[in-house]
Amino acid sequence: MYWFAVVMVSVFGTMAADVLHLGLGVPYVASTTFFFIALIFIFWLWNRTEGTLSIDSISTQRRELFYWATVMATFALGTAAGDMTAYTFHWGFINPGIIFWSTFLDSRSCLFSIQI
Repeated sequence: MYWFAVVMVSVFGTMAADVLHLGLGVPYVASTTFFFIALIFIFWLWNRTEGTLSIDSISTQRRELFYWATVMATFALGTAAGDMTAYTFHWGFINPGIIFWSTFLDSRSCLFSIQI
């Protein structure tokens, strides 16, 4: 059931980003900025309300709602940022893929080096 929910949230998050641009004509830079700010706001509200962002402490319905809102905003941000770099910046799909993947790997290596 969890993975089905992940797939559905990923599809919805992708559609949310696409609707803003393709349906409403919002520029990719604006939609990327919007979803970035939305994600920061969700993290801020989650931490302010619950006192933690730990996924190990998701034991209430409210914390689970914060978790899924974060996942959905993350998928929407990823779609918007990918489209922005590919279409608005004219970088295509390979270069942004390499940049995003390198950033992901670098952040993982930093986390492992400080043992979080």
